[in-house]
Amino acid sequence: HLIPLMIMFLNLINMF
Repeated sequence: HLIPLMIMFLNLINMF
């Protein structure tokens, strides 16, 4: 469950 979390985090950072 670590990969999806990392992708979600990266996606959030990319939004900003």
